Parts: sequence; C-alpha cells; structure tokens
Amino acid sequence: MCGINGILGTEGAAALEGVERMNARLVHRGPDEGGAVARGACALGMRRLSILDLASGAQPMTSACGRFTIVYNGECYDTDELRAELEAEGARFRTTTDTEVVLELWARRGRRALDVLNGMFAFAVHDARADSVTFVRDPVGIKPLFLWRGPGGKLAFSSELASLLEHTEIPRRIDRRSLATLLVDRSIPDPHTLFEGVEQLPPGHMATWGGG
Repeated sequence: MCGINGILGTEGAAALEGVERMNARLVHRGPDEGGAVARGACALGMRRLSILDLASGAQPMTSACGRFTIVYNGECYDTDELRAELEAEGARFRTTTDTEVVLELWARRGRRALDVLNGMFAFAVHDARADSVTFVRDPVGIKPLFLWRGPGGKLAFSSELASLLEHTEIPRRIDRRSLATLLVDRSIPDPHTLFEGVEQLPPGHMATWGGG
C-alpha cells in the first residue's frame, strides 16, 4: 500500500524530524521499510510495502542523473514495457521496481511521462535544479494525496490526514461546510476535506510547488 509525505519550505533538522513523525503514523501502510531525506528546503519521506524487488528499491529514490528525487505510492501496470523502451534509449536500472521506471521516465520526459504512465499512483518529485516539487495523482484517484498550504509558502503533504496532522504547524480546525456536506451526503468531494486549510489533490491532477 505504501505512504508518502513531506514538508516543503522549511530547512534543516526541524523538517526532517517532522517527516519522521509523519512516517511513524504511516507504518501500517508501509511496514517493510521507511526513509527520509532533505533536499534544500524540502524534506521527503516514505513508508514502503515491498512487493516488487524486495531486496532494493528503497525510497526516497534519486535519479541516476542526481537531479530528481521521488516518493511514490502506487503501481505502474506497464512497467516491463516502459523499462524496455527506456533501456533502448540508454537507461540503466539499479533495481527492478516500478518506482525507478517512473523516476527515469520523469527524468527523461518530464510532464510528458504522464502521457504513457498507466496505473494507480500518487507521487511527488523534487527537481534539484528548479528547487521545485511536482505532485501527481492517478486519473481515478485510487491513491490519496492530502496537501496543506501554510504561511510564507510552506506546504506539507501526506497519504493520510492522520499523518499530515503530525505536522505541528497545521491547525486542527474543522471545516464547517465540509462537515455539513458529510452529514448530508455521507462524503466530502475533492478537493475539500474535513479540516480547514487541508485539501486533497483531485484525481487526474498535477500541482507544482516552487520558490515558496
């Protein structure tokens, strides 16, 4: 199942500590291993349920060129075909995970990777050159991705609300309109959530954070 999270716009140990707390709340999604890394003003974390390539494939994962770092929750259905296509272009893979295939595809094609990516997924890619992070969610919205936008260009994201709320700067205030919608319709439509300031990236959408 896996889970991803991150804190953007905060540098240093505080961001990494926050990501580790968020990781701890995602162990049930990824009991096999976890990791966290700082990239400039961005800290990314992930808890992994190992299905493909049990021996390697740890995340966050950085591309061979060193420019891109990904945290990925999902399954790419066309992994073998895409891997063969990328190898024909000269790519050399270190693992047999679909994560590395998605990462290499993004490193080579950028947003055009989404034209051929078939699967269920939610992922975030940090671009070291642009100091930006791009978020992507699958067209059906099978994999969740919650976002909080804070003051001064800060942003936090996670696969679950419970782990997102481990970030100490997020106020835990109920959104009354969302609560009313939940009581009437028994669900809250994207991008809204039960908490003020927290939204879910809608299915089939992409968002980019950069420079605050």
